[in-house]
Amino acid sequence: MKRSLVFLLLLANGFAFAQDDGWKRPAAIQVQFAEKQSDLPSRLLTIAQKDGSIAIHTNQGVNGELNGIPRVELLSPQGVFTWIQGSPRVVLQLLLPTSFESLEYMGRPRFTRADLEFNLQGIERALKKRVLVGKVEKVAGRDCLVLIVLDRPDSLGSDYQELWIDRETGLTLKQQDFYGGKLSYQRTAEDVKFEIDLPTETALATNALVIRGVVGASVLQRISQPRPLSEFKSDIAAVNASKLAPTPNWAATFDSAAPFLYAQTNYRELLVAKPAATSTSSRNNGQRANQLSNVQQMMQSGNTQVQMSRNSDGSRSFNVVTESNGQRQEFQVTRGENGQIQMTQPGESPPAETITPASNPTKPKMFFVAKSDFVDPKSGNTMSLVQVHGAPAEGYLGPIPLGRKEKITDPRLPTAGMYTVDAPFALKILAWQKGEVRLALCGNGFTQEQMIATAAKLK
Repeated sequence: MKRSLVFLLLLANGFAFAQDDGWKRPAAIQVQFAEKQSDLPSRLLTIAQKDGSIAIHTNQGVNGELNGIPRVELLSPQGVFTWIQGSPRVVLQLLLPTSFESLEYMGRPRFTRADLEFNLQGIERALKKRVLVGKVEKVAGRDCLVLIVLDRPDSLGSDYQELWIDRETGLTLKQQDFYGGKLSYQRTAEDVKFEIDLPTETALATNALVIRGVVGASVLQRISQPRPLSEFKSDIAAVNASKLAPTPNWAATFDSAAPFLYAQTNYRELLVAKPAATSTSSRNNGQRANQLSNVQQMMQSGNTQVQMSRNSDGSRSFNVVTESNGQRQEFQVTRGENGQIQMTQPGESPPAETITPASNPTKPKMFFVAKSDFVDPKSGNTMSLVQVHGAPAEGYLGPIPLGRKEKITDPRLPTAGMYTVDAPFALKILAWQKGEVRLALCGNGFTQEQMIATAAKLK
């Protein structure tokens, strides 16, 4: 069961906008929130907004990596970036934000300041909900007007949301969600600063090394101490030695990857009913790639509306609508069991990563995924080798808009094809098959011929 909450957020021009709605918009804002969701531990989150960008100081992981490590995530008109706190000169560009909540936290209401003070009906029209107005209360020393938004006209005391809206800026400084009469979520601003000199880590460092690719976020820890190629071979040998390995030596290695240095190999054994979905139609695949590429671009340059829904287990999902130059895109964002962000079009279901025989009458199948990451420490260019036994490797690259697969004519790789990605950054992906193993070599900074030559060295 899902419970739709208030559709408050309307952001534009790189996550900030200026309309004549009466809300003050300080050039610089920093807010420290305390957040508590269901039975999960509470957490502190510091969010800073300046020059059309939002910087989040958090210890939330990135797709299952860097969990518990303080880092900064920057949402800017140039893209989404992250770096380990205190180390802003080594930056990883992300495909999508790891937390869509950050957009919600710094959003302004769709109604005006005059509506807040004098026009209850205008607020109800904007939110499409019945709204009750309470008295003025202080949150973090700021005067806030309290709104109670009912899920249904008769749901007071059971299913409702209580909001403390700053009377000057429109920021929601406190929020409480009630489901079945119980508090399921709470967020409270504990410290608010306006027009201040924000910490230096609210923008990309001018001389930062920006890493781009499908590499895991742990490369931020490893790039200063890259591992020798012999450890790549040892890691793949351990993959092949797994008790559940489908066949001996199913995963391959190569002898040289210069100028790329080895960072890590992540390995997963998945019991699934079907592999991660990839389109079997080149035409549909191209259409989907264009849609996702447009979404990524419009999130950086257009109007973005985010509607959050809470599931009965306390987890969240988001419906995102972007508009730019007359184009409108809509998609849903959820988080898989491994922390991976999943983005789907309306009506689609995200691919299941774990389906047990008890929950699916179809006999599940084991899939084996090994992803090895390499980084050039001088340029930030990357190379990733994805090897999947029994399923297309493209389904395990993340939310990349692949586009059309072009056939490669090379006798060394008779089954190969090449994808060329332009957004959110340039990337080439060579995909081919050897028996039951599907492979993808992803990278930037080297030519198609160099990629084919590297792939041909696999053994």
